[in-house]
Amino acid sequence: MKCAKLPDNFVVIDVETTGLEPTEGGILEIGAVDAAGRMFYRRVALGRERRVDWPALQRNGVDALDLGAGVSVEDAICDLFMWLSGGSKRWIMGGKNPQFDFAWLGANWPTGTVGCSLSEVISRRCIDLHSLAYGYGIELGMDMASETFTTDDIYMQLGMYPEPMPHNALRGAVHEMEGFRRLLVADVERDHDPVFEKKMDTLDREWAQTVDVPEVVDNRRGARVGPLAVTKGAGSK
Repeated sequence: MKCAKLPDNFVVIDVETTGLEPTEGGILEIGAVDAAGRMFYRRVALGRERRVDWPALQRNGVDALDLGAGVSVEDAICDLFMWLSGGSKRWIMGGKNPQFDFAWLGANWPTGTVGCSLSEVISRRCIDLHSLAYGYGIELGMDMASETFTTDDIYMQLGMYPEPMPHNALRGAVHEMEGFRRLLVADVERDHDPVFEKKMDTLDREWAQTVDVPEVVDNRRGARVGPLAVTKGAGSK
C-alpha cells in the first residue's frame, strides 16, 4: 500500500556510537532528517569514562585524538529536542535499526532538562527499514536471512548507491529516508535519481571540509545556537 507522501511527523534519526551498549559506550554523532527535508547534525564530545571499541572508530572514520571534539551529549540531545518542535508534536522514527538508535537516545535523554520523556516526543513504535522491505525482497527473491545481507542490498534494489564509507550520521539518515520514500511513496521511481545523487554528492563534499549544523533555539539559556562548524569525524553502527 502506497501513500501520496510521507507523514509530516516521520523522522529518521541516526546515532553513531563507540560500541553496542549504551551503558558502556558513548555517542559520537547524531544526525536526523524529517519528511519535509529538514536536517539536523551534532558531533558529540566523548566522555572519558565511556568505553571505545576501536573498530567502531574505524567504521565511522574517527581519529582517536578527536574524541573530545563536539558538544556535550546533553547539549546535543537538547538541541535535537528543540529541532523536533520542542515536544509540540509526537514523532514516528524510522531507520535501518531504529530500536538501536532509540535505546541510545533513551539512555542519554535529559528528562529533567527538557521536561518530558523520550517516549513523549518519539513513539516507541519505530519503523524498521529491513522489515518494511521484506515483502519487496521476497518478490525479488532476496535472501534477507543471509549473513552477508546488508541494508546496501536493499538500497541497490531501489536504484540507490550503497551508503558512503566511512559512515556519518547525517548522510546515513538522509540515505535511510530516501529508502523509505522509495518503498512507501506512490509514483516514485526505483531507479537512479540524479537529484538524490546530487544531494548526497553535496553532503560528501561538505563533509570533506566542515558541516554547518542547522540553527536552533536553546530555551535552556534563552539563546540561539549555531550554525556550528564541525570538523570531519564520525559514522555508523
